[in-house]
Amino acid sequence: MTKDGQRLPGPIDGVPMTQFVFLPATYWQIEDTWHSAGLKGTGSHHVVLRDTMVPVANFADPSSGISCLPGPLYNAPLRIIPLLHAFPLLFWATLELGGVLESPDRSKSRAMVFFSIVFAAAWLSNAPAGVMASYSAALLFAWMAFREKSWKPLVRGAGGVALGFGLAGFYLVPAAYEQRWVNIGQALSSGLLPSQNFLYTVIDDPEHTLFNWIASTTAVVLILLTATGALAARRRDVEGTAPIAENLWRALLLLATLATVMMLRPSSFLWQVLPKLRFVQFPWRWMSILGVPFAYFLAAAVVKQRFRWIWACVVVVVLAGVAAFMCTRRGGIAMT
Repeated sequence: MTKDGQRLPGPIDGVPMTQFVFLPATYWQIEDTWHSAGLKGTGSHHVVLRDTMVPVANFADPSSGISCLPGPLYNAPLRIIPLLHAFPLLFWATLELGGVLESPDRSKSRAMVFFSIVFAAAWLSNAPAGVMASYSAALLFAWMAFREKSWKPLVRGAGGVALGFGLAGFYLVPAAYEQRWVNIGQALSSGLLPSQNFLYTVIDDPEHTLFNWIASTTAVVLILLTATGALAARRRDVEGTAPIAENLWRALLLLATLATVMMLRPSSFLWQVLPKLRFVQFPWRWMSILGVPFAYFLAAAVVKQRFRWIWACVVVVVLAGVAAFMCTRRGGIAMT
């Protein structure tokens, strides 16, 4: 926003004020200015608002505004959105390409194509999700190569990743080229640094610390439920059969360990040295990765004959209790 031709300062040093404006459609004009051979379907025409007095109530601050609805969920939409990305399909495609899971309907070449499509979709849906998906898949391919004592999983994985990047190239190449003049460093300004967002980190911003406490508590509950589910899924039933295959269980445990470690401060050196990882910004975003083994382990534990209903009731009560507590209390957590 500007005043008398000068940019107004925003809540973050060096970043101008940005506001959302809400008005009925009759106030706006759409100018037919988007004539392009590529990305024609995006319809990025100019949207114009001329000589209109906008009431203060129709403005919204996307970064530091206060929601009109109570509860942390509605006060941090930009931080909650990245948690909605799910990775189960990419996890399945990775293990299928690496040879841990077998599909009678797909050859290895088809498995590579399937993986590349899912991998590209992860990058196109959300860049931080793409970064986490890349490192997760790389770790799984390395583990499968070590397990088989063969380079084949790594070679197939590299081919799938390269093909996936190629499919997403129409977005990734222009985005990388634009970094020559875009101040990408603003994505790592105060409050957005990984070092300020590890579990239970306290900084000078009380609102930030409060939200981090909420996200951290949610992560700890998810970690504990995942660990308990892994132990339950590991135990065999009275017939001596396990509800989940050994190699699949190990791959899920490895993925859960990776996600847990990346949310803790001892992993800070990895955030500094691994390319582009710091642009994930919030370590607790790895909960979206942790959700994959959580769902698998939980399902494997529930299908067991013994204590099936006890498991289901405990998980439902814990998740519902945490959700109710986190989403109905506003500022009710004492911070010292």
